[in-house]
Amino acid sequence: MLVLLLYIVAGCHGIKSFQNQPHYEIEVGDEIKLFHSTNSCCHFCINENDLNHVLLVADKLIDGGPNGCDGCNHTRAFVLSAISSGTDSVLLTLQTAPRSCADSVFVRNEWYVVKVK
Repeated sequence: MLVLLLYIVAGCHGIKSFQNQPHYEIEVGDEIKLFHSTNSCCHFCINENDLNHVLLVADKLIDGGPNGCDGCNHTRAFVLSAISSGTDSVLLTLQTAPRSCADSVFVRNEWYVVKVK
């Protein structure tokens, strides 16, 4: 079991990562996309319930990976829409496949600051 868990975690660390900006300044009505790439070993979660000035409107598939390759890397984007002025800290956490987004144990996290004017 430990070997399987180490294999899953190593696979998650080996995925391609898109470079998002650490800070965003947008206006009410604007949208941003936070890109993330993973495969069947893992999934990304977002702190949707902690956001006050941006709203998660979609978790959009950007690139499904090679045809006929279930489990291969794919790219998604959390689409956030600015709904009011203020600043939100957006947290993306990478979870291994068996864990839920409510779990406090994760592989890694990424923080982004979104300022809405």
